[in-house]
Formats: sequence, structure tokens, C-alpha cells
Amino acid sequence: MSIFLCARCDNHRDSDDGCAEHGSKGTELICIDCMNDMESAEHEYAMHGIDMSYEGIKSKLLEMGCPDDIAEELAREKSR
Repeated sequence: MSIFLCARCDNHRDSDDGCAEHGSKGTELICIDCMNDMESAEHEYAMHGIDMSYEGIKSKLLEMGCPDDIAEELAREKSR
């Protein structure tokens, strides 16, 4: 049993239940529940034609009038 802090939900989880590397460097872990949530969200976005890439999010925010620096920060956070 190896306990880790999930990088997405900030809960302590057991790696024996399932986990995956996460983050830009792959040094963080996310739990099985968060992995499933992310897969469900990606499927929903794909069904509705929503581009959840960094560029897709940033361009949508800029279209909505969001300042460039804030759009960059939000896109970086949400596209992880």
C-alpha cells in the first residue's frame, strides 16, 4: 500500500487502487476517480465539438473578451 496525494482532487489515495502520472513533467499522480472523471469530460467535450486544448481554450476566452494574460493562465490550467 502506497499512499499519495492526488494532484487533481488533493485527497490522499492508495496507489494500489489505481493511479496515473499527471502534469507537464509527469511527476504528479492522479487517482483512479479523477482519471475516470477526466475521461468522461473529454468524451463529453468531443461529442459537443469543444476544443479543450490550450489553444482552443485560449482562443475561446479571447473571443469572449478576456484579457490576454488571464486567458493564457486559465488556458494553461484548464488544458492540463
